[in-house]
Amino acid sequence: MKPRFVGLAAVFYAALVLAAVVLSALTDRNVFALGDRPLFGLCAGVAVACCTVVSGLVLYRLSPTVRGLSDELAPHLVDGASKRDLVLLSVLSGVGEEVLFRGALQPLIGLVAASLLFGALHV
Repeated sequence: MKPRFVGLAAVFYAALVLAAVVLSALTDRNVFALGDRPLFGLCAGVAVACCTVVSGLVLYRLSPTVRGLSDELAPHLVDGASKRDLVLLSVLSGVGEEVLFRGALQPLIGLVAASLLFGALHV
């Protein structure tokens, strides 16, 4: 992955956070509120992330279709990327998207609408 791509991704996800901050200022909400049980939320998030990775690995091993798709797309998406770049992109995308969709949009338009919008933008 080229450093320019990582830089552009960082700018994009910073723009998502900025949009969330502006939206929160306009609606007088705190998009960075951690909720009533932040430690539980963090542990649950890490557990779900681990389950997602394990599920992906299992599907890769058991499904020829998933394996073929992965083998076809990987050279275009992650080959040549350093571990640092992949971790950085993962963290930036997670934080940027969560702050915008969960922190700013979900309280305004509701869980279902925010989830549908999130999904539609990832198709």
